Amino acid sequence: MSTTDTLQRPSTQAIVRAFGYPGPAKPLTEAETALLDTAERRDITVRHTVRGRDDTHTLATWSWGRQGPRVLLVHGWESRASHWHAWVHPLLRAGFQVTAIDNLAHGQSTGDIADVRLWGQGLLVVAQALGPIHAVIGHSAGSAASLYAFAHGLQVDASVHIAGPASLKRVATGFALAHGLPREEIAAFRAGLEAQLGFPMAEMDLPALQGGLRHPALILHDPQDKEVPFSESLALNEAWPLSQLESVSGVGHRRILRSPEIVERVIASLVTPVAQAA
Repeated sequence: MSTTDTLQRPSTQAIVRAFGYPGPAKPLTEAETALLDTAERRDITVRHTVRGRDDTHTLATWSWGRQGPRVLLVHGWESRASHWHAWVHPLLRAGFQVTAIDNLAHGQSTGDIADVRLWGQGLLVVAQALGPIHAVIGHSAGSAASLYAFAHGLQVDASVHIAGPASLKRVATGFALAHGLPREEIAAFRAGLEAQLGFPMAEMDLPALQGGLRHPALILHDPQDKEVPFSESLALNEAWPLSQLESVSGVGHRRILRSPEIVERVIASLVTPVAQAA
């Protein structure tokens, strides 16, 4: 590597500090604004320890419908509750009530830094405030957050995991490499990140989360996903005895949330547990 390359590349410490800060949010679209205008908003207070500092934040939740089993929608990184606009009305028509959450440091929730463990802790607080949850649908980092919540007491009848990672260590490593960190510095990056996060990344890997994988789950992923490798869903499926993995081509990492076929497939998977319970 040349001296010029070294000067242009962020330091290991800078990449550690950058991990966990979402980029600036894009303005709401007309469809997103219209969706939120029809929701009942409820802000839920959570207390977190964020990078060694005790903080109190509010998580914005948005709910539609007052009858039927509740489905909780959990968005991914640099996303927000309103990005589920293709899902809410089909779920309502299927007989569910729906709640979408703006995760910490996203949407209209407070905070400027987060990680999937903090998101998972927030889900536990939200679930306690909302009452029984029939199913969680998580996209990308929202799927990982739900895995943490399941392992720490959140009970549901079913869940859906869309293009989600199964290892914080692999996510963090990919982040560092994408920012130009040489592979020989990855070990130092991981150690620095764990010191900053305040917990070992192994807490967000499947062996530590295995206890929550006890209900039926549907896993959906595009094998050509350029943001989260399909191998992440393969690993989750292998670790989860009651899961079913389906590959869905041509929808990428984010367009998958706008696919009517995906919405229909997911709703069909959620209606079955309801019928069995009845």
